[in-house]
Amino acid sequence: MVTAALVVSLDASWAEQLTTAAVANGLWPMEPQDLVAGQSFVTLAAGLPGDEVAAVVEGAVARAALPRGVLAVACEPFITPRSFMGYSVHVMTPHNQAAAWRDVAGQAELLLAPGELCPVNAQVGLWARGQIASVLDQWLSSGVWLRRVTNDLEFAQAFNLRYEVFVDEQLVPPEEELDPLDVSCEHVILTDSGVLVGTGRLIRPPRSGGVWHLGRIAVAASRRGEHLGQAIVHGLEQLAVGLTNDDKPVVAELAAQQQAAGFYEKLGYQLFGPVFLDGGIEHRQAHKVLRA
Repeated sequence: MVTAALVVSLDASWAEQLTTAAVANGLWPMEPQDLVAGQSFVTLAAGLPGDEVAAVVEGAVARAALPRGVLAVACEPFITPRSFMGYSVHVMTPHNQAAAWRDVAGQAELLLAPGELCPVNAQVGLWARGQIASVLDQWLSSGVWLRRVTNDLEFAQAFNLRYEVFVDEQLVPPEEELDPLDVSCEHVILTDSGVLVGTGRLIRPPRSGGVWHLGRIAVAASRRGEHLGQAIVHGLEQLAVGLTNDDKPVVAELAAQQQAAGFYEKLGYQLFGPVFLDGGIEHRQAHKVLRA
């Protein structure tokens, strides 16, 4: 799934810093009430009591979202022990609060900033600002993540995988595979321990209330049969819903290869219209209402 970032801070400057770090790492800043069932998320918090941070996470979990971890910057320790349900908690805190965090963190994978590097309260914010990106990088370098493409290297990796799948394997003409729409649409990549295993793209509607178009969904040949394609489709759907800034219905459309038509039908897509050729391969149009 596309991994959302819940940014929690009463300080506007900190909220901006955390949001910037999330976007730079391909995470999707969201409000807790906007999480979709089954969506994974991380929580980035600054300057709050730990119990308030935990309440945000628990509220998201109650919506059937899946916590991937918490980054707590200059937050006060919890008053009472909390159950972290196995996810990791990264804490950037002054060294004089480190023991208190350990006492109440229960069975969490609690990763505290080294005491000799962590300054006193008055300066912890300045120090932590330079550490946020590296902590997020640590998360993204392990496990399976689907996130938005944010830099030229990731674009190149996505395009290389698409070339392998569509041009080398399926013999689609290169000039049809990479098209002008690639410049203006959203792209996602699926990585496993930092290795690219899948990609897809999302084309915005030309007008408010229009139809989102999913496409170029590709999974590395060595990783097929592991439901990774399904994760990419679901992630693109969630991204479409999250990027829709009004209450209008959200509809997705895609051109399904005939050989994959059953796959998309199982994901809730309805086929319509005649068979047509795209890149020399038979396709049919398919659509799905993501939000009524």
